[in-house]
Formats: sequence, structure tokens, C-alpha cells
Amino acid sequence: PIWSDTSLFVSYIFNDVNLFNIETDADEDIWDYEGHTITSGIEAAIIHDTRDNTFDPTSGSVNSLSVFYAGIGGDEYYVKAVAESNWYFPVVWKLVFHPRLEVGYIYPLTGKDLPIYARFFAGGLNSLRGFKPSSVGPKDPDTGEYLGGNKELLVNLELIFPLFEDIKMKGVVFFDTGNVWGEDEEWNFGDLRYSIGAGIRWVSPLGPIRVEWGYNLEPRDDENQAEWNFSVGTSF
Repeated sequence: PIWSDTSLFVSYIFNDVNLFNIETDADEDIWDYEGHTITSGIEAAIIHDTRDNTFDPTSGSVNSLSVFYAGIGGDEYYVKAVAESNWYFPVVWKLVFHPRLEVGYIYPLTGKDLPIYARFFAGGLNSLRGFKPSSVGPKDPDTGEYLGGNKELLVNLELIFPLFEDIKMKGVVFFDTGNVWGEDEEWNFGDLRYSIGAGIRWVSPLGPIRVEWGYNLEPRDDENQAEWNFSVGTSF
């Protein structure tokens, strides 16, 4: 920690991605990265954490800012910044209100399109529940492939309540909203996606277990009305 409750992390990241056996009708953004692509860069992250418990917080907050610079050799040159804020407010009858905000932006440093694997995708357990993983945001109108974007906004509002306190099992109801936008798009808050849902969380001997059901409030033709999500070992 650099001071009380605050930590700074700096790391070097090296990725060698090899794309092969690409479908003939895949989007051009994917074909552009056929073969090996090397990403080399430095990531710095600062985290301020005042939660009373890492896996089952009832008060406090955890706020972070990370910046990744890709451009120390390699083939890719961009800056990726992500800010995330989680707060936990005890209310009444052991209820906990948990608002979460995540904002991300990727700035290309050359005229090249960003590689697919570096872009933001939304949908799934830790972003927009009620949607399939990585299914929210720009997609190819011809192939239906999800392309991701360089801008993201996610807002999650949760109300957490005890179910069986002796075994650390809790229930949750939630409201999620957000979207991802491509490099040729502006931030458009009129195009946000919305979902609601409920779930069960258990701090088990094996770690946190989550089972959650999300309901898409405005499903499109190629989307399901609802999705189930399950995870072991991670908390939101």
C-alpha cells in the first residue's frame, strides 16, 4: 500500500495472439489480425479499498483506476483506461445497497482499428445480466458477429439481503444498464440497454458462489428474454 487503504500496482504485459482457421465469412476486423499479433505494454492501477469484508461487504467502498499503454515494442499502439467504483451502504433490516459504476475508453495511437481482443464487450454476470456474455454492443450486420468497442458504460444497482445467516447465504435483486460503442460511434446514453433480476450468493468453503437470473427489459429479435448466470470463486 502507498498509504492507508490505497495500493498502487504496476505490471508489464506481453501477449502473443495467433488467429487461424478463421471462418471465410468472418468480419473484416477479424481477418485483419490473422496470424500472430504481439501486444507489449505497461499497466498501472490504483485501488482504494475501505470495505469491511472482501467477499461479503456490508459497508465501505472500493474504487479503482487502471491505465494500460500498449506500445513498448509489439504490433499494437493504444491507451486503455478503466475506472470502476463500488459502494456498500447498510440500510435497514440488514439490507445493503450496492451501486456500481464502470467507465472505459480506449484511445488508438495509430490509424489502425483496435484488435478484437483489446476491445470492450458487455453482457453476462459481471456487466449486464439478462444478456449473453459479450453480446451487447456493435456487431456485424451481415454475420451477426459481436465486434466490441472502444467505449463502455456500465451501471449496476443491487439490493442485498440475508437468507440464511448461519451459512452466509444471501439474496440479491438488481437493475443493470449500460452499453458499448464502437470507434465510429459517439457516447449515446439514449441507446442504453436495461435488465432486472434476482439471485442467490453464498460464501461457501470453496469461495463465493453466485446463481443469478437476469431479465432483458427490451429484447431485440436475436436476443433471449432472460439468461441464467453461475460462477464459483468470484464476487461482484
